[in-house]
Amino acid sequence: MAARRSRLECVPCGMVFNSAQTLRIHLDGSLHDLSRPFKCHGCPLVFADSASRDVHERESHTRLRPYACTVCGMTFARDHALQNHLLKHTGDKPHACVLCSESFAHPGALVKHLRTHTGEKPFKCWLCPKAFSDPSGFKVHIRFHTGEKPYKCQFCPKAFVVSHHLKHHVRTHTGERPCKCQYCPMAFADPATLKRHQTVHLLKEHLKCSVCQKEFRLVGDLNKHLKVHTGEKPHQCSRCNKRYLSLSSLRAHVFRAHTEIKTHKCNFCPKSYSDSPNLQTHLRKIHSEKIQLTYVCAECGKEFFRSDSLMSHLWWHLKSE
Repeated sequence: MAARRSRLECVPCGMVFNSAQTLRIHLDGSLHDLSRPFKCHGCPLVFADSASRDVHERESHTRLRPYACTVCGMTFARDHALQNHLLKHTGDKPHACVLCSESFAHPGALVKHLRTHTGEKPFKCWLCPKAFSDPSGFKVHIRFHTGEKPYKCQFCPKAFVVSHHLKHHVRTHTGERPCKCQYCPMAFADPATLKRHQTVHLLKEHLKCSVCQKEFRLVGDLNKHLKVHTGEKPHQCSRCNKRYLSLSSLRAHVFRAHTEIKTHKCNFCPKSYSDSPNLQTHLRKIHSEKIQLTYVCAECGKEFFRSDSLMSHLWWHLKSE
């Protein structure tokens, strides 16, 4: 065991890793690049110049946001972020697509749009085969692997992967219902619930199950329910012939049971898994007495009981610079 730890040790800093992949992620973060001599005072990140380090420290380790919008009062850590924000108020869209009539306020939005023409998906997940055309979608996807939920409710312990899910959830506490139905006085906290409600007005009568008389508002929901009575499972796995009621259940099965990429390795036995939930279940059932939260992110304080989980999490701090 000691020899294995030696092989996976980072020579510059002495950190030890459970797999070659996590060591590579650590090294790819350029933490030991001699061309980046300016180290953050609050975390292990390093930078090529002091200005970049100072901006990082202000954004990540303080609440200082000195650049304020004179129109709406929003504040920003960087001047260029404020300038980009001001375009929302002016309505200017100086960045035009050469392939269609669309134009955009920000150059990044234009780059993202151009990929809809080219089909380019440069952001590839290293934990599964998925790829994305923009970094924001990629970042959200990675959180489903790591289990990270950075958007925390101030009223209850719930946390969310994306900000708009938190926004809609908070309305369940505040009672705010800004999404109003155009057909009746009812209002809702989020657009999805409003859309489901409005189908009631568009249907002449409720859809009723002929077997159990249960009523549904959507044809798709009724058709899915009928399969419960018939026992129909139309979606079959091509590898093991298991059948599932829905396509989403089949996709989840294929990824968990048949993916060849099993990067989630157990620290206590040779088992490895394709995703974090299966590993977590294994650890709780088999190694619950051994689990200790010993790996702490120096950037945000989040705790992990696997070093490679920490490194996957740290990767996002590094790439956000």
